Amino acid sequence: MSPADGPPIDPHSADASADGPGGQTSRPSSAAHARSEVEFALHPLLCAPDAHFRSAHQGGVDDALLVASELTSDALTRSGPGSSCELTCTLGRYEVTISVTGPYESAARLLSYPLGLRPGAGLTELRRRIVRQITARIQITRRTAGERIITATVPLTGPAT
Repeated sequence: MSPADGPPIDPHSADASADGPGGQTSRPSSAAHARSEVEFALHPLLCAPDAHFRSAHQGGVDDALLVASELTSDALTRSGPGSSCELTCTLGRYEVTISVTGPYESAARLLSYPLGLRPGAGLTELRRRIVRQITARIQITRRTAGERIITATVPLTGPAT
């Protein structure tokens, strides 16, 4: 029996993430590369045989792609030419967890921006506000001098039962 003939993958099973419990890890060189890595990690969800199930989760998938893109873009902007960051994406039962490790010397501002934008707010502030609005949780962990891990949890919606 080939793997293709086996039982369908349940995207909500404990081992549904692309790389086991730790998730799919990569070193994206651009925001577009980060989005493609997240799509790969969410493959079991995106290819679920039930169209209603896929449709019900599409909003969470779109949000996860946006979060990965914004966090990666921010990390790469701060790291300078030729640098990279590390992205880990894990598909959980009710959420997608995205962690980006990079040089975030001012990462604490991600959590401290007010909900309303101040007059003259720049694009970076707007992007951070969007990330905060669509995530269930954001955690910032200091790793080494000048390097931080930003972990964002994006909720998945599910089909009505």
